[in-house]
Amino acid sequence: MFSSLVKCNGFSESEIFVFVDGPKTEIDAPHVKAVRDFVDGLPFPNIRKVFREKNMGLRHSIAAGVTSLCNEYGRVIVFEDDFELSPVTLDYFRQALDKYADNDRVWNIVAYMYRVPGMRARKEALVLPFTHPWGWATWDRAWRHFELDKPVPAPVLKSHSFKTFFSLAGLRDYPKMLEMAMNGRVNSWFIQWYYCMFRSGGVSVFPSQTLIRNTGIQDGTHGSSLNPYHRMVPRDELALEMPRLPDVVAVDYVALDTLIASRDAWSQRIIDILGRYKRTLKRMLNMK
Repeated sequence: MFSSLVKCNGFSESEIFVFVDGPKTEIDAPHVKAVRDFVDGLPFPNIRKVFREKNMGLRHSIAAGVTSLCNEYGRVIVFEDDFELSPVTLDYFRQALDKYADNDRVWNIVAYMYRVPGMRARKEALVLPFTHPWGWATWDRAWRHFELDKPVPAPVLKSHSFKTFFSLAGLRDYPKMLEMAMNGRVNSWFIQWYYCMFRSGGVSVFPSQTLIRNTGIQDGTHGSSLNPYHRMVPRDELALEMPRLPDVVAVDYVALDTLIASRDAWSQRIIDILGRYKRTLKRMLNMK
């Protein structure tokens, strides 16, 4: 991530905060130390380091980090350590954060876009009624509504209408993910953030071609060496040009239909199902 971040336009003018979580077990301690040593060795004066002594876990670490930076700066751009960035990624985020700063309907700026070959010819960014955790930005005006452990009423989770709209007519099974988070079976900040945005009627701005690539699907916190995503979806090239930012904030439902029908979205739905089977099997084995 850092090797691509330093090549981004505007890197040297940006304040970069690096959050490193504490070790979860003694076995993790030398690996955490290696990460801290790497960060300590970065030769950039615009980097500030936040090293946790105790393990907070992914969801609490991200929630706390985003909250602290929103409180201090009023806005934040969030990357995780396994992302590869296009050189124009910071330009995109900063221009979008400025353009929509006072538009209460826009809650997120997202750098990722599903691999949809027909979408790459588009020059304008898209407005869509959901968000994505692979490279994103927000403002304090939106984030202040977020509650990491806010319960979702059971009748809402069971509602057919809620499931239809929250899943975006089948893009991903977000209702099941939210239900699993409520039951403690998924350790996710993202699904709660999306639900927070959803219940307030917020939207996100996405590029028409991805500006970010997740290289940690097989070995990240929520990854698995058995994850077949990279074999199911061809690697997409990162966009090297800034998309135009729309003046009118209106959901592009035609683009959403295209995303739902894409091989990328289909693959992620399959992986969601496989992940649920894996969690169920692990829970059954732990009960024995």
